Amino acid sequence: MHSKRESSQTKDDIDLLDELLNKTNCAHLHYKVQDCIATTKDWRKCQAEVKEFKLCTGVSYGYRNIRPLLSGSLNTLSVHNKLVLVVRNDLGMTKGKIAAQCSHASVECYKAAMQHKPQMAKMWQMTGQRKIVVSINSGKKGLEELSNVAKSYKVLSCIVYDAGATQVKAGTPTVIGNRLVHRSLTTMHSNIITKEFGKFKVQILPALSDNFMYLLIDNSTKEAAIVDPVAPDVVWDAVRKENVKLTTVLTTHHHWDHAGGNKELINSNTNDQLTVIGGDDRIDGLTVMIDTHGIDLQLGTLNIKCLRTPCHTTGHVCYYINEGKDGVVFTGYLTSRKSKVMLTITMSSMTSLFFLYFILGDTLFLGGCGRFFEGTATQMYEALIKILSQLPDNTAVFCGHEYAIQNLKFGLHVEPSNQHILTKLEDIETKRKNNVPSVPSTIGLEKLINPFMRVENESVQKVTETIGDPIKTMKMLRDLKNNL
Repeated sequence: MHSKRESSQTKDDIDLLDELLNKTNCAHLHYKVQDCIATTKDWRKCQAEVKEFKLCTGVSYGYRNIRPLLSGSLNTLSVHNKLVLVVRNDLGMTKGKIAAQCSHASVECYKAAMQHKPQMAKMWQMTGQRKIVVSINSGKKGLEELSNVAKSYKVLSCIVYDAGATQVKAGTPTVIGNRLVHRSLTTMHSNIITKEFGKFKVQILPALSDNFMYLLIDNSTKEAAIVDPVAPDVVWDAVRKENVKLTTVLTTHHHWDHAGGNKELINSNTNDQLTVIGGDDRIDGLTVMIDTHGIDLQLGTLNIKCLRTPCHTTGHVCYYINEGKDGVVFTGYLTSRKSKVMLTITMSSMTSLFFLYFILGDTLFLGGCGRFFEGTATQMYEALIKILSQLPDNTAVFCGHEYAIQNLKFGLHVEPSNQHILTKLEDIETKRKNNVPSVPSTIGLEKLINPFMRVENESVQKVTETIGDPIKTMKMLRDLKNNL
């Protein structure tokens, strides 16, 4: 029956579906589901991808409006997202009174969540509105202590004060509602690890089924920036454990699985206003628009250079940070409307040591690249070959998703005898068995293993039958990856 329905679709039907998906900003997750089913040949193994698509569309359009688009039961969403209601025991309230107070707390917490943490509220709404009711014997003081603890962990909470109509005096606190997200390392797709880069360090924070967020920390000032904070609770937990001050949000692009947590992160912030940086007005909370190449920003003592790399989305931005000695300077500037960036390197000493750290979102992946959702093969060629490939080979590359194994397998499909790909695939498969993230890669490694970084190589052009035309090779290669 499924295949008959597909075969009966007209072109207009398909175009209408694509248009609707694009309006939700969730089309990339729809294709992610399709890719998973095509790879595994079993839709049951793609529930994490389906969950993300459902959650994205629910946040974009609202639960009732989007429901006709969703197939299957919403009960399959295995998100541990609960409301904990703590009731005072010392007041002697009847069961009916307790039920009424808990109802008040549920409603008030949901209203507060919709205002301050809409992503969390939608998730809770779509996953059964789970609740736990427990009691406390320490009275008013106990509720206030719980409220203070919740605030310190940036957890939403609300206290119900009775109107005084029955059983207790007016103004008496009776119940506190706390939002509880049950996260443990075993539920994350990768372990949290930290990479040291001299003056700064990067903490790799897994999110959703395969996303990465990055906490960038200036070691001397303890000032921090977060890249693509789709899971704000994980971010705040890392900030608290590292004892740093979060000041900046670096958003690579507007897609929900990268920018969808911005609003909640901003609303749950109790310090100075966060600076939200990005290249697209579709990004929630944007305060600094990156509308040209090579803009320099400061985080503590660190310089952040912003490069616009449109293709995956029109407003995609890559960020890099360098640490140099003996006058190593990297400068970027816009040379034309075709998004070309020229890089000039000046060295006072050829023996200078430096680190260059790159955050690339969905432009370049380990072994692959992002889909051309809002751009062309020419733009991706400019980004990968004319910009990124020109950087020093030891440039560390941090991408937005854990796609390494499937990308490397595609690379072997293109170049079966490429020993660099075979070696890296074995290494990554070992890491993934131990829940170790594949990132970071390096520019030098990508030039050896990534077919999209190798479109000028004859061995790749032969596969796509586009000898002498690297841009056409890029297009054919992406089509091959999409349809494989």
